[in-house]
Amino acid sequence: QNKSMIKIKTSVRNILLSLILKSNDNSYHEKSYIKYGTLINRFSEKLFWSLSNIIMYILPSIITICIASFYLLYYDVKIFLFFIIINIGIIVSFMYKYNGFKEKSTIFENSVVNLESRQIEYLSNFDKIIFRGFSDIEINNYKNHCEEVKDNGLRYYFNVLSYETIILFVINITLFIIIYYFIYNKGGSHIVFIITLMLLYRSRIESCILKLSDTLEILTKLDLVQKILIYFYQIFT
Repeated sequence: QNKSMIKIKTSVRNILLSLILKSNDNSYHEKSYIKYGTLINRFSEKLFWSLSNIIMYILPSIITICIASFYLLYYDVKIFLFFIIINIGIIVSFMYKYNGFKEKSTIFENSVVNLESRQIEYLSNFDKIIFRGFSDIEINNYKNHCEEVKDNGLRYYFNVLSYETIILFVINITLFIIIYYFIYNKGGSHIVFIITLMLLYRSRIESCILKLSDTLEILTKLDLVQKILIYFYQIFT
């Protein structure tokens, strides 16, 4: 797994950089390529961790939901339908909130890329800034951009964390209702197994939900990189 993840990470960087270089073979295109380098690095890093999250958290969560659904269906159809409705409701709520999350994530990501690009430009033109006496001006400009990134980041993470808190609350209430129902209505030796299964379900889903911000960030970066790929593909072809 680690070998494959590292290979994907380096291959993505190589492919994106090669496409940019080849697009300028015949004619040079006046673009600010520094920000593309920043975006490539951030995208490859996030892609690496997102694929790891899919393998370590999302797939086990889906399997756990399927197993839990099967056993709840076996023991009680009503509680099975309740469990399915709750999980469908969580998926629908995410789809409803997705565009808002994505919009704030895009604003945040663009501000981060611009900030890192400016930092590279400042360091690349360090001598010019010093000799021309622009140090204070550039320091203030950079400080303003840092504040912009901070504000965008706080807005984005506040929305995501608020949603995560609500979903986790719903999951805990669902867990309590299911366990209470089986204890006071079913009884029997299978109670311990049902409780263990529900606790496993909560653990898996919570770990998956807490990775939501990372997943949204990689989807945003994917859109940004896709625009770059389309632009340079049109040039190259």
